[in-house]
Formats: sequence, C-alpha cells, structure tokens
Amino acid sequence: MKAKAILEAAGYDVQLAPNPSKWSLQNDLWGLWDLCAVDAESIRFVQIKTNARETLIDREKMSLWPCPSWCRKEVWVFYDRKKDPIIHKL
Repeated sequence: MKAKAILEAAGYDVQLAPNPSKWSLQNDLWGLWDLCAVDAESIRFVQIKTNARETLIDREKMSLWPCPSWCRKEVWVFYDRKKDPIIHKL
C-alpha cells in the first residue's frame, strides 16, 4: 500500500485495518480509519480514498470522532497519475 510506504519512510510504525475475508466486509479501524501510524511524538489516523473526495457524512463522522489533541485525523486522496496524495486534515 502506497500510504503505508510513505508513512514508514517518514519513521512511523503503521497498523493497517484487517483485510476482509471472502465472507466479510472490509473492517476499518473503529469503523472509520484505514490505518493508524505511530511515531515517538504523534499518532495519525488515516482514511484513504482514490480519485474521489470523502462524503460529507464520512467527514462529519471523522471530525466528531474523539481523540486527544496530539493525534491527527486525515483523509488522503490518491489521484491517478499523481505521485503524492492530497492530504485533508480534519
């Protein structure tokens, strides 16, 4: 996964949401996040999208999700033929 590689190169330890089996749906972390990245100073919760913006409902759920001030909530959007994602901080 491209986002995992980017974060690991920046020094984060990354935990991905578990992969679904053929009998279950995708399980996001806490129902919202695709990955959690941890380093010595911060924690980043990241939702990953491709070629699309998140819906207003998703954005509201993510914004209202409680976490300490030293954690960051982000939506990364990867577009075709672009090297780096667009990062929206919530």
